[in-house]
Amino acid sequence: MHRRAGLTLTEVLVALVIIAITGAVLLSRQVTRQGVRHAESARAMTAMVDSVRTLAAKRRETVRLRVYGDGLWSVEVRAQTEPIAAGTMAAPPAPIDVSVTAKGECRATPGWTPREALRAAFDAGKCRFE
Repeated sequence: MHRRAGLTLTEVLVALVIIAITGAVLLSRQVTRQGVRHAESARAMTAMVDSVRTLAAKRRETVRLRVYGDGLWSVEVRAQTEPIAAGTMAAPPAPIDVSVTAKGECRATPGWTPREALRAAFDAGKCRFE
């Protein structure tokens, strides 16, 4: 009997199934990690907004919070040209430009139009990311 070299159809299918399962597991882990990072970023952003609300109440004036897409942020008041605080944060969920009144109310800074994704994610009335 003459034996042919190569793989059978069953062997090829088993290998493809193993590759597909491995790919699905790796993709699932990546999606989970991204979700965790997004949730952590939203919590960090919410904590930052809460801190700015507290600062605005203590100073009894409107305070502006800007967070850029690259993670740079600054806190400004009208009376000063330089930010009163600045820094960076890892992976903000979205850039924002919000004015927080002394009463703790958040409003999009005039002239700034949030992207659709941010409008859905940030509730300015509650000063919260959903």
